[in-house]
Amino acid sequence: QHTPKTPKFSELNDNDKISDDKGSSSEKSLGWFEFAVHLDPKNFHAWNTLGFIHKDAGNYEKSENCFRQCIRHNVGFVPAYHALSHLLTSQGFFKKALQVIEDGLKHHSTSDLYNSKALCLLELGEYDECVIESKKSLDIIKKEPSHFDTHVVNNVFLFTVNVAVRALMATNRIPEIISIYEPVLKRFPDSSKLHNNFGYFLLKDGQGERAVESWKKAISIEPDNWAVLLNLGMHFHDVNEFLEATLYFDKCVKTC
Repeated sequence: QHTPKTPKFSELNDNDKISDDKGSSSEKSLGWFEFAVHLDPKNFHAWNTLGFIHKDAGNYEKSENCFRQCIRHNVGFVPAYHALSHLLTSQGFFKKALQVIEDGLKHHSTSDLYNSKALCLLELGEYDECVIESKKSLDIIKKEPSHFDTHVVNNVFLFTVNVAVRALMATNRIPEIISIYEPVLKRFPDSSKLHNNFGYFLLKDGQGERAVESWKKAISIEPDNWAVLLNLGMHFHDVNEFLEATLYFDKCVKTC
C-alpha cells in the first residue's frame, strides 16, 4: 500500500567516500543504490553512482551498463557521457568512446566532452581533428574565470592546452604551439613551468635568444627549478659558451 520514497541524490553516500573505502561500507553502498534502482528503475542519479561503484571495483562491464542505463533514463545528463567515455578510453576502446561523446554533444556542448573527444582523437592519431576539438574546449573554458586559477588542482585550461600541444608536436607544427602558448603566458605570467615549456618550443623554432629570455624569466620566478637550469646549461653548451653552461649545470646539480 505504500511505495517507499526514492532517495534524492543529495541524500545518498558521497562518491569520494565510496571510492576511498573498498570494504564493507562500499558493499553497503552498492546494496543501497541497487535497492534504489529497484524501487525506481528511472533513477538516473542512482544508476550513475552505481557506475562509479562498479568502476572502482574493477567491474567494467557492469559499470558500462549502469552508465548506459543512466543515459537511457536521462539523455541530457552530461556527466554520464563523460564518465562512460573515460571508462571506455581507460580500456583502449577509443572509437566506442567517440560515439558516446558524439551522442553527448547532441545535448550539450561542454568543455569536458570536447576535451574527452580531443583525447580520443589524439590516441587514434587524428591530430588535426584533435587540435580543432581542443580549441572548441578552450573557447568554452575561457568564459569561466575559475578555470584560470593555477592553484586549482588539475587546472582544466592548462590540461586542454597540453592536449592541443601534444597533437601539434606529433605533426611538428611548432609555430602553432608558440601561438597557443603566448596568450597562455599572459594569463599565467608567474608560472615557471610554462615559461620553461615556452623556451623549449622557441628553441625548436630556431629562436634561441627568446628561448633564453623565457628560461631566465622562469628562473627569476623559481630559482631552484632544475629543469630550467638544465635547459639553460644545455643550450649554452650547444652554442659553445662553456662558462655559462658550467654555471647552470653546477646550479642544476646542487638543486637536484
